[in-house]
Amino acid sequence: DDTTLCAVLIGYVGSRYHGLQKHDKGPPTVEQELESALIKAGALVYEAGVVKEDARTGLKNGDLVKARWSHASRTDKGVHAIGQVVALGMRLKWAGATWESQEPAIVEKVNQELTRQSRVRFDDAKALADIVVYGLKKVPKGFYDERRLDKGVTRFDARRDATGRLYEYQCPTGALVSRKTSSANPSLSTVRITEEETKAVQDLLFLYQGTHDFHNFTADKCSDEGPTETQRVVTRFTTGQKRLSTDGVEYLALLVEGDSFIYHQIRKMVGLAIFALRHKQPADRVSFVKEVLTDKKARYVPLAPSLGLMLERVMFRKENRTHGGFTTLLDFEAVAPRMSEFKKARIYPEIDGKERSEQKNAALDKQQVHSCMHHWLAFIARTQQIWGVRFTGSWLPGVNDLDWLFSSAPTRPTSARPSGNGESSEEFERLRGVLVECLRCCGGSIKFLPDLPEVLQERLRSRRPLNTKNKDKLRRVVKDRSNERRVGFRLEGETLVLKEEHINGDGDIAQPPAGEKGEKGG
Repeated sequence: DDTTLCAVLIGYVGSRYHGLQKHDKGPPTVEQELESALIKAGALVYEAGVVKEDARTGLKNGDLVKARWSHASRTDKGVHAIGQVVALGMRLKWAGATWESQEPAIVEKVNQELTRQSRVRFDDAKALADIVVYGLKKVPKGFYDERRLDKGVTRFDARRDATGRLYEYQCPTGALVSRKTSSANPSLSTVRITEEETKAVQDLLFLYQGTHDFHNFTADKCSDEGPTETQRVVTRFTTGQKRLSTDGVEYLALLVEGDSFIYHQIRKMVGLAIFALRHKQPADRVSFVKEVLTDKKARYVPLAPSLGLMLERVMFRKENRTHGGFTTLLDFEAVAPRMSEFKKARIYPEIDGKERSEQKNAALDKQQVHSCMHHWLAFIARTQQIWGVRFTGSWLPGVNDLDWLFSSAPTRPTSARPSGNGESSEEFERLRGVLVECLRCCGGSIKFLPDLPEVLQERLRSRRPLNTKNKDKLRRVVKDRSNERRVGFRLEGETLVLKEEHINGDGDIAQPPAGEKGEKGG
């Protein structure tokens, strides 16, 4: 084997990628894009027949296992990274005779390929690469792995040898305060947070520090599976510096560090804190967050937008219990200035621009609830009765159940499934119970298009949100083509129906005629 195990220090704008980790289907991921650039640059060479080229994207990909590939922290769709680490076996000799000549040559060549791929992908000769390689490092052997005593010191693995992750969430300060205004959802650019209000934010973030079972802050998990699955240590969660965007929106950095985080944990911690700050009385906020955090039962916890979340840095620093001090395998000090430059030049403008463009997209059928903070705050306000409430059922319907429901005609009877589809009415009755629960928590009806799929996804705790096709299908059902009436789910006594509601001249949904009003649940 003529390859050398190296760590690649990278940053990326995550908005146009389907997360970090490579997968076979769907839009490209960061790993697919980076792997392709490494192959084209000549730094990653597979055996004959392993590499396949995607005719649609032009990306070349192989088998990451054969490349000894590992990553330090898996980021989700839309999440950015300032300091990510990927390790793999690389070919070096083609780039020079010594490491001093090899490292800058490989970095330059890979960055050129990343830029070229971006320009092809977006059909733009001036497009900048969304991924940047800061530098390479030859990695030592990994830390002594106590979980594999028979192996002793093991080969470096970016995920296993990472001892901490630091994330930053750029949050508009307008989302962190509750003020009486003439508008239900005023422009975020009009708010400037005070020292007292910043302290109130810090008081809530402090509650997350320490060791907790975060089963209510992730998907697909519950406390019944055992706390080891969802127990995590949050080393610190603090407020950071403020900054002012070019649009006049003030942002406050929320910094959270821990050994590792589970799926959606950070976004749900931020989401619950924002909800408490905006919709709970000051005297009740701390007790409310504590109650949700420590409850062994499943509860609704809102998921904050991914737009402001970024992986700031990964730590590879472990205490030396024998000789004292710390052992550091990797550090970012040599490329720290480039990381700071990338954050200011690419990540912050991406957050600001996306927030600005999504706010202009005011048409209801085009809004994406989690696309920006402005829309998300409006969604949370409309559905505030549901957050923090316990789940009442244990059965979770699957994606196929939702597909059937969202493709149903508004006049479809709710007492049974359509005939001939091979599915029992009992299954739909269980799904009906979930819908009834959501409606009761939201006051008896869900009138706005984004609310239904988002509340259901929170209730179902699904890792797989509706795809574009099913979202379009849902829009066709819920919103009438004439734009004169909208369709929503409503409870009439104990009966769940799909019901059209007229829109009055002010754009509000008019009350239904007498005798048709649904009952409100507790």
